Amino acid sequence: MSKCKSELPKLDYDADRVKALSMKALLLLILGLNLVSCASYMTRKNCEATNWYEYGKKVALEGRRLSGDDFIQQCYKAEGDVAESALDTGFKAGMEMYCQPETVYQTGRDGNFFSRDMCAPQGMSLLLKRHNEGVLAYCLKSNGFAAGTTGRAYNKICPSTMEAAFMPEFNRGRKKFLQTEVYENERQISEIERETSRLNSDLRIRQIQYVGYQSVKVQPGEPDRASQISSEIYQLQSQIRARQNQADNLRATNKKIRLEMIQLDN
Repeated sequence: MSKCKSELPKLDYDADRVKALSMKALLLLILGLNLVSCASYMTRKNCEATNWYEYGKKVALEGRRLSGDDFIQQCYKAEGDVAESALDTGFKAGMEMYCQPETVYQTGRDGNFFSRDMCAPQGMSLLLKRHNEGVLAYCLKSNGFAAGTTGRAYNKICPSTMEAAFMPEFNRGRKKFLQTEVYENERQISEIERETSRLNSDLRIRQIQYVGYQSVKVQPGEPDRASQISSEIYQLQSQIRARQNQADNLRATNKKIRLEMIQLDN
């Protein structure tokens, strides 16, 4: 967090303006700026840590264009370091691999559509043939359960003649995957609740300390412990709200998952 704080813009307040602001308003302003700065800081760190050659290759192998990639756009927005030359080289290498018959077959075998605009027209008939063969292997009833457990949603790629037998098995595998997701989310919620309880205990201690120090007259040259504790209180409250939001988001996700599981049973 200290690294994030170092990225904050300098607040150029004159003395009269600082005095006019309440301590609470000033702390909230600083905390708000700190949260925005930290989010940008973490994005920039993620951009710096990215192997852009491999990332470009990955985007191409997924049949996507660099211009539509969310992570790349986030890096540009946060002024993160994007090695454009390596990204472009990796994308071209991935695109060359993507347009190979065996890669196209595997794309269909994984239940994904083939982005034919990524490849040159020459040899397109062979690529389409191999992709269709991969799709037919994916849509076998015997593959349905395994396909469902991968977590990838069904994108209506199977021929209607195979879909009727494929979907019950796929839904059975999908339900198993969703049950695992619910369990993992519940585990995270429990951890967050334990951490929130600890933070609330720390908060109550700081609040008691703050009341005690309010009646203490600060001598010249001595630190203002009441102000320091007030800052710690707001930091704890911010952490508690963040944890509560995280837990609420996980609960909302589980609610959606359970609704989908009910639909799968119907």
